Amino acid sequence: MRRSYDRCMPSAREEDLIVKRLADEVLVYDLRSDKAHCLNHTAAFIWDRCDGETDVSEIARLLSEHIKVPVDEHFVLVGLGALSRVRLLNLNQKGVKPADRLSRRQLIRRAGAIAALATLPAVASIVAPMAVSAASCSTVLQPCGGSNPPCCAGLGLDCQLGICIQL
Repeated sequence: MRRSYDRCMPSAREEDLIVKRLADEVLVYDLRSDKAHCLNHTAAFIWDRCDGETDVSEIARLLSEHIKVPVDEHFVLVGLGALSRVRLLNLNQKGVKPADRLSRRQLIRRAGAIAALATLPAVASIVAPMAVSAASCSTVLQPCGGSNPPCCAGLGLDCQLGICIQL
């Protein structure tokens, strides 16, 4: 019997992303949504193999070799589901039907290995504030203007000194 993921060859989105690779994780900033995503080692491994030519079964085989823990296609599907939810996969491809997916809880039960908990693919996301929203204000006698934050409400700029003063 042929499963829908037998022909699924996921493709990672590459446009409008800033990717920073660290020792054990990958940080991805999505310019479209202003969200930052942290992919753990396993999720990053799966995402890196989403080239549109490697199917789910092959990704599972490569991952098993890499982490030295046997995993099957359902394990990879959990990772693909997480990557898909945060829109790091191209949407124009044939995906996996929900009936083919296992929940993380079902996967843990099925894996039955405590070691699998440490290797489950995980994607953590945060909304990144716009630069204007992230800036704080300068208080009394602090520099303001130019590359410094503006004066807080109720304060004014002393143009000669370039500091905030009480109005």
